[in-house]
Amino acid sequence: MKRLSGQSWVYTHEAAKEANVCKATIVNWCLRYGAGQKVGGRWRIDRDSLHGILLGNAQGEVRNEAR
Repeated sequence: MKRLSGQSWVYTHEAAKEANVCKATIVNWCLRYGAGQKVGGRWRIDRDSLHGILLGNAQGEVRNEAR
């Protein structure tokens, strides 16, 4: 686990392993729910956001519905 701007984050392969899904699903969650950001061509996933998605509390759903 690394830190980026004070947040805990992981790469897509680490997040996919933790969530038991493929890396493409993690990237989709980043795009849909804002669970991560792309830095230097690689996705960094916020661990708290990932856990929220896995618990069914994806905050990104609120942002997407507001559009």
